[in-house]
Amino acid sequence: MMDSKTLIALMGSIQKWECIAQGIGAENGSQNCSLCHLYGRKPSYCESCPIYEHTGQTGCANTPYEDTNLVTGGTLPEHANKNVNYGAIESEIEFLIFLLPDHMKCIYDLDLAVPF
Repeated sequence: MMDSKTLIALMGSIQKWECIAQGIGAENGSQNCSLCHLYGRKPSYCESCPIYEHTGQTGCANTPYEDTNLVTGGTLPEHANKNVNYGAIESEIEFLIFLLPDHMKCIYDLDLAVPF
């Protein structure tokens, strides 16, 4: 069962990526990831993070994040001509929603579309 701190952090990460998809949020890596703020500190780097628990990898390896091609520190409009993978951004959102407890998934519209 997911504790309340993890649930809040996961929902914060979903919100981060929804804002990025809408062009109103920036990708600043672990600096603006609520899961990283909760679990990305050493010595237990990523341990107990729901992403780590699902993938067994640190640093969001083996997730759609790796395929977004976003450069840390910018918003989508600033990356418009830099091979940003909008499908991977949508997949990252869907992946994070997948990690939610089943009873929480209904608050998100799983028929997501990146508005570009």
